[in-house]
Amino acid sequence: MNTQGVKTQNISVQSLYKSSCDAGFTLIEVMVALMILAVVAVTASQASSGYLRTVDGMKMRTLAHFVAQNMATDLMINEGWLNGDKQSTVTEQGHQWQVTYTSAPLDKMSNISNQQQLQQVNINVVKVLENTNKTGTGTDISIVLSKPQP
Repeated sequence: MNTQGVKTQNISVQSLYKSSCDAGFTLIEVMVALMILAVVAVTASQASSGYLRTVDGMKMRTLAHFVAQNMATDLMINEGWLNGDKQSTVTEQGHQWQVTYTSAPLDKMSNISNQQQLQQVNINVVKVLENTNKTGTGTDISIVLSKPQP
């Protein structure tokens, strides 16, 4: 009976030793988990980067629209009529903008009787990129001017 008790103890010691070794993770399992974590982190980083670019683009278009509205108001107050196309560079909203004014006669199908007295002006505003001659995000607006009375 003594030998049986010793064998039982040896088996239980071996089974304890064996189960404690099998309880941990292998190097392959850890590397696979890290690879999955890295893929998720890169995907999340790319998604947030795309979101930030979109928000920045919307902000620039909004600022460009404010500048275009300011230029339209300035044109209506100061000049009142545009003789030919015109281009200028202005600094507003903390950025430099290229403003292009393009005039066109009103549509012939218009119901307005005296079209010679009205002019459609398209105002295009784009952000001038720093240290380059290139332009970035912008906007267009159209206004109708009436010819000032002499």
